Amino acid sequence: MESKIISNDNKKTLRVLVGAEAFGFGPCSKLISIVKKLKADRRDIIIDFIGDGASLNFALQNDSLFNNVWEYEGSYPDSKNYHYVLSVMNPYLALWGWFHKKQVIYIDSLYWFWSFEEDKFEHIENVLKELVNVRSHEEIWAITKNIRDHHLHYLAHKISNLSCAQLFVDNNNNKVTDTYRDSISNIVSVSPIVDSSFKKTETRDTVLISLGGLLSPLNQKKEALSYVELVLKLMTPFIAEISGRYKVVLTTNPEITKHIKNAPQGLVVTSMSHGECLQQINRSILVFAPAGLTTIFECLLYETPIFILPELHDGHLPNYLGLGKGSTLENQREQIFPNALISSVVEFNRGENNPDDEIRRIQSLIKKLNAVNDTTVLELQRKILKMISLLDQESDCRVLAKKQYDFVFSQSKSRKLDDVNTVINNFFTEKEKIPPILKRHTVGIISSAVDFDDETKMQELDLISTKLAENNINISTGAAIGIPHLIGKKAKNKGSKLIGFSPSADMLTHSKIEDNASADDFDLINFYKEGFTARSLDFVKTADAIIMIAGRMGTLSEFTIAFEEGVPIYILQGYGGISDKIDLVIDFARKDGPRKPFITQNPEELITKLISDLTRTYYL
Repeated sequence: MESKIISNDNKKTLRVLVGAEAFGFGPCSKLISIVKKLKADRRDIIIDFIGDGASLNFALQNDSLFNNVWEYEGSYPDSKNYHYVLSVMNPYLALWGWFHKKQVIYIDSLYWFWSFEEDKFEHIENVLKELVNVRSHEEIWAITKNIRDHHLHYLAHKISNLSCAQLFVDNNNNKVTDTYRDSISNIVSVSPIVDSSFKKTETRDTVLISLGGLLSPLNQKKEALSYVELVLKLMTPFIAEISGRYKVVLTTNPEITKHIKNAPQGLVVTSMSHGECLQQINRSILVFAPAGLTTIFECLLYETPIFILPELHDGHLPNYLGLGKGSTLENQREQIFPNALISSVVEFNRGENNPDDEIRRIQSLIKKLNAVNDTTVLELQRKILKMISLLDQESDCRVLAKKQYDFVFSQSKSRKLDDVNTVINNFFTEKEKIPPILKRHTVGIISSAVDFDDETKMQELDLISTKLAENNINISTGAAIGIPHLIGKKAKNKGSKLIGFSPSADMLTHSKIEDNASADDFDLINFYKEGFTARSLDFVKTADAIIMIAGRMGTLSEFTIAFEEGVPIYILQGYGGISDKIDLVIDFARKDGPRKPFITQNPEELITKLISDLTRTYYL
C-alpha cells in the first residue's frame, strides 16, 4: 500500500482509518452513516477505509465518502498515517490500532446480543495478559485466532479508548453476560445508528425487497444464492398480484445480483449505495427484509412498515424476538411485525444446538424448501400474500408503521441514549485517553558486552532496572553478556519480561559463543541466521525506546539505526565508550534525525525522562 506519512505542517488534520465487519451490509451501513456525518461536521478530517468481502463492496458503492478505499489482503497501511482507528464490529482492526498505540473507537450494534460462556472467562483474561506483551501483528493473530466471535468483541471493547454500544434490548437477564459487560469501563450507550438525512415527504410508489449484503463468514455465495432463490419462490405470487400497482425492487450485494437469473416478471433486481437504499425506503409503501437490525431501524425511523422475511442465519430470530422485548404488547409481536420466518412454521428446538449447528440447519431447510412445494412453502407464501390487503389502503400502511415504531421504542431507553456522532466528536476534542488495557512498552538496551565492578555504577544500573520494572516495561537486548544483560536480568527478577535478539542461527550455535548470555535467562529469544545486521535492525525497530550506555562499534551501529528510524534514544554518559562521544558523532555527521536524543550523565534524570515520554507520547 502507498505510504503517506503525516507531515509536520498538517498535524491539526485528523487522520482516521476506518473499517467494518464483513458480515452483510449492516456494520458497514452504520460506518457509512457515521462517516457521512463526520465529513459534514468537520473540515479537518481525512478518512480512509480498509476491508474485504461485503464491507468492501459496500464501501466501494459509497467511495465518495472516503479519501482512500483499500482492500484488506493480510496487511494494513502504514500506522504512521493515522491518529485514530474507528471500527464497526471489526475486532481485528481495533486490535491493530491498539497495537500501534492509536486512539481506537469501537462501535458495536449487537452489544446486547453477545452471550459469554462463564468457563471461558479465565481464558479470555489470560489472553488479555498475553496481548500486553505482543511485539507483532502475527502474535496478536496467533493468540486470538481460536477465540469465538462473541469473545473477540469483548476483547475489542477492553482495548478500545472509546466503545459505543447501540442498545436494542433493554431487559437482558443473562447474569453471566452482565458480569462480563460490567468489566468494560469505557462503554457509552448510543441511539440507533441511522442516517435520517434522506427522510422527506414523497409519493410511496415502491415495494422494496432489501436483502442486505448476504455474504458473510456464515454464508458464502452458494448459500446466499440459495436464500435469494427461496425469497423469490415465496414472493412470486405476491409480486404477480401487486406489480401492476407498485414498482417492485429487489436490492442486495452486487456480487449476488449479477448471478440472479429468472427473476419474476415485474421485479427490478439491482444493487444500491447506502444513500440510494435509504431514498428507496423513504419512497416505499412496504419493505420486505430479513430481521437485520440495521434495516429494521432504518424502516422504523423512515416510517415505512417492514415485513420480516425468512431467517438467513442464527442471529435473525433473536433479532425478531427482541423487538418490543419487555413491552406489555409483547404477545402481539406477530401482528405488529408480520413475518414469514421459517421458525414460525417449522419447530427448530432452539437452544439445543450450538450456533454453527443452527446455521447449518437453517441452510439445510432453505435448500429443502427450494426443492419442494410442501405445506411449509404454501404457508409462508400465504403469510406474504396477506400483505396485499394492507396495500389497498396507504393509510393502513402508515398506521402499521407507527405501531411498529411505538412497539419498539415506547418503553425503550433508546430514546434517552446519546447520538453516536456527538460522542465521537466530543472524543476527538478531548485529551487523548489511555485504554483500559495497555500494551506493555519494550525498551531496548544497547551497550558493551563487558562487565565492570564499580559499585556506584552498579547502583545506577540497578536504579534503571528497578524503575523499568516498576512501570511494567519489558527489556530487549542483543542476547549477549554485559551491561544490557545486567539491567535486563535485574528488571526480569522484578517483573519485567526479558527478550533477546541473538545474531546466532539457533539455540545450539548461540550457546557455543562465549559472549552470549544463557538462553535460559530470557522469556523469549529470537535467532537470526542472517547475522548481526538483521538482528540489530529488528531489535531496534521493535523497541519503543532505546537506552544507550557506553558501547563500541556494534552499539554505534544500533544507535544509527534508531536515529534514522526515529526510535526515541536516551543516552547515559559517564560510562566511557561511544556514548560519551556521541555528541561529536552527531555534530560531525551534520544530520538531524526525526527525534533528538536525550543525553545526560544523571541516571535518575534519564529514567524519569524516558518514562514520562513513553506515557505522554503513547498515542502520538
